[in-house]
Formats: sequence, C-alpha cells, structure tokens
Amino acid sequence: MQLSRDSAQQLLKEHGLRLTASRTAVLQALASAGQPLSLGELTKQLEGEGGDRATIFRTLVRFRDLGITQVVSQADRVDHYVLAAGPEKAEHEHPHFECVDCGGVSCLPAGAKVTVSAPEAWLDSVRGAAVHLRGACPDCF
Repeated sequence: MQLSRDSAQQLLKEHGLRLTASRTAVLQALASAGQPLSLGELTKQLEGEGGDRATIFRTLVRFRDLGITQVVSQADRVDHYVLAAGPEKAEHEHPHFECVDCGGVSCLPAGAKVTVSAPEAWLDSVRGAAVHLRGACPDCF
C-alpha cells in the first residue's frame, strides 16, 4: 500500500508532531513495505532522504509511543515495525515468520491461523498475543 505525502503529513498533524522530511519518509516507507521493517532496513532504504540512523531510531520510538507504529516481531532481539495508524492502517493480527537463513521477517498470509490450547483460567486472562514462527522461508527452502 502507498501513503501519499499529504496523508503522511496529515497523520503527523493528528498526533501533534512537527512535519519533517524524515518523519514523512519513515511513514511512507513503512506503508509501502508490505512486511515489517527493522531500523537497519529502514536506514538502508531511506539513505540520503530520511535522516541518519539515530534520527530514524528516535522517530520509530516516538511513533511507537504514540501508536502510529507497532513492533510486531523482535526476531533476534531486533524490533520490526509496521504502520499501525492512519487512513491505510495495516492490520497486524496475524502470525509473522522469521527466516533462519536470510533473516527476513514476513507477514504470513491472511488465512494462516495459529490456535492455542490452555486451561480456561489462563485463556480468560489473555489480553493480547503475538505469534512468531521460525524456519526457512519459501525463497530459502
């Protein structure tokens, strides 16, 4: 999905943030990625247009704190972000997959379901969940 510059800037305004080139670029990159992105992946993708690594990191943390982005995977202790707000909000209530060969993190197809079986007392107390599967992706398998 794409996020226009105007839509990205409107989202920043709605959250009381200053309009900067790096913030706009981060929003647009996350919206068009089609998969969760790490700080390193965003830095590489935005080289020359979205600020340096420290700026992008601070932007991601601020966006996460405001609910604009969400961390959907922490594969190998690295946060992977998706867009979680705005007119083209990504729906991320599905499992994610980390390839142990190439290191990529992908959203599993919409039909992929993971079920959990646990005693009722535990199920009643669950407020949320994140499923993270590991293996070889179809490209590496």
